[in-house]
Amino acid sequence: EHEEAQPLLRRGDGMRKLIGGLATLALLTAAAGQAEAGTLYLSQDSNGNGLFTVDTTTGLATLAGAGITNVVGETVGLAPGDSGDVLFGSLWQGLTRINTDGSGSAALGPTTGIEGLAYDPSTGTVYGAINGSFFTVSALTGNIVANLAAPGGDVEGLAYFDGGVFGLADGGDLRRYDIGTNVWSLIGNVGFDSDQSGLAYDTERNVLYAVSAANSFLYEVDPLTAASLRIGDTGLQDPGGGLAFVGVVPEPGTWALFGLGALGLIGARRRRKKAAPAA
Repeated sequence: EHEEAQPLLRRGDGMRKLIGGLATLALLTAAAGQAEAGTLYLSQDSNGNGLFTVDTTTGLATLAGAGITNVVGETVGLAPGDSGDVLFGSLWQGLTRINTDGSGSAALGPTTGIEGLAYDPSTGTVYGAINGSFFTVSALTGNIVANLAAPGGDVEGLAYFDGGVFGLADGGDLRRYDIGTNVWSLIGNVGFDSDQSGLAYDTERNVLYAVSAANSFLYEVDPLTAASLRIGDTGLQDPGGGLAFVGVVPEPGTWALFGLGALGLIGARRRRKKAAPAA
């Protein structure tokens, strides 16, 4: 009886290790998910020290460090940059690189008027819009590279998504640009005054965020229907300007722990197979 009990004990021990490995893997997966929470930034119109982070659950805006953007005009744009600690912004005349911690801003060159901004990280392409025109901008010099199809409205807020660009125009029309076909299409109307608007795409939740100079609120917008939901008050008297959502890549240590957990689970399964008695 004692000998017969040994395989059962070994199988029980293997099962406990397997369950423990699954639990560890689940915790590590949850931790990785939490690490991916991104940040919404706002560059306020006519405020050279107006870089804010915006809480996407309450709408409240908080100054990012010293908030330095060197913005000098209205209807400015903002977009994620080519590195995690930098944003692309417009002044409105000219393109600039803004530090996400609010410590400074570096202009890239010409005084080309740019309002809305969007950035495609897969190709390194910056898109700009002003007064009904739409174009690409050099991320190195700030020069206009190519004029593209007109959006069919005065689009002031831009946001990149996979394969295209969203544009929010005066009057509340939300439009979508297809990069492959160079064609704009109308999605719908957001239902609020979108003058001097900012627009950002949340890659983690598949929603858009919007602000405008018409009121002090942050809105969530459905990218498929243009239906909007008021999130809350930014606390800014005039929150018009640019918006940019920057996702956070999990720290290398998080992925290392995730990998160790997965290897441990595989090892436990192999030990369980070896411990199983032959048929």
